[in-house]
Amino acid sequence: MLKQLQEFGLKYEVWNAIDGRQGLPGHYESHIDRERTRQHMGRNMSDTEFACALSHRAMQQTILNRKLPGALILEDDAVLTESIPGIVSLLPLKEQDLTLLYHQGGYAWRRAGPISQKHNARRITLHPNGAVAYYITQEAAARMIDANTPVQYVADWPLDLSRISACILQPRPVQVTLTNSAIEGSRLDMKKVRSMRFLRSMRFLRRSYWRRKYLKLVSDKLC
Repeated sequence: MLKQLQEFGLKYEVWNAIDGRQGLPGHYESHIDRERTRQHMGRNMSDTEFACALSHRAMQQTILNRKLPGALILEDDAVLTESIPGIVSLLPLKEQDLTLLYHQGGYAWRRAGPISQKHNARRITLHPNGAVAYYITQEAAARMIDANTPVQYVADWPLDLSRISACILQPRPVQVTLTNSAIEGSRLDMKKVRSMRFLRSMRFLRRSYWRRKYLKLVSDKLC
């Protein structure tokens, strides 16, 4: 990825992420809330997931500390396409606090707004997975930090993206390598802490369930 950035002539700063593969370092325990994680997510989060979320939150905090208008954050498995230099020159997109250059799944409004000859921007209705590549403004960074302090949710995403100005780009200007993710592997090892029968019986009583149902009907599922 660094070689690609250099070839495109893009300036960058390397941020050494927190490593949770051998367990989360003890001094980070005061920055997370494992019990609230179980309550909100219905499962335990692995230490690698906590480490990833802490790393993203630290980068977002740096945006605030340096009073930057925003920043493009790339994880180390990002693969940049040839359209990246042109996309970077357009960031931040008008009236968008968060722009996902990579995404997996999710839903977006059917209307698409062209930002270049090759790419369209679509507002998010139900957030996709993947924090591999995204541009985030100072305002959105502050909201992300507020929503995930102490850390109780994965990096992608601790708040409802449909309630802020967030969009995805199509086609995706960033891809990912095909190597196995340590985070994904650890996530598969986590067991549900609530019974699925209980979740099924309770979800129909929640307003959020019916809101998601409505949004799925009026928007498009993303590949």
